[in-house]
Amino acid sequence: MIQTDEQWAGTREALLHLERALKALDRDRLNLHPDRYRLMAEPILDDIYRLRTEIDQYIGLTAALEAGARPLPADELADATQLPQPVGQS
Repeated sequence: MIQTDEQWAGTREALLHLERALKALDRDRLNLHPDRYRLMAEPILDDIYRLRTEIDQYIGLTAALEAGARPLPADELADATQLPQPVGQS
């Protein structure tokens, strides 16, 4: 459980390493048997989800959701993050 900003920073660093490990595994996915890929990916996924849960709790995301705050749906969020195009360009 994260209790300080220093622990938060360390957890974020650990999460970055796990994400890089998963990305490297994904690059090799076509060279691996699907069962082997799954077996190699599962512990990484478990750790990523565990660390993200800890981060969400520490930064208040979990509390905000429990209080009823709702993020935009993924498709609306994607639309909202697109930069407006200058007039006359598409």
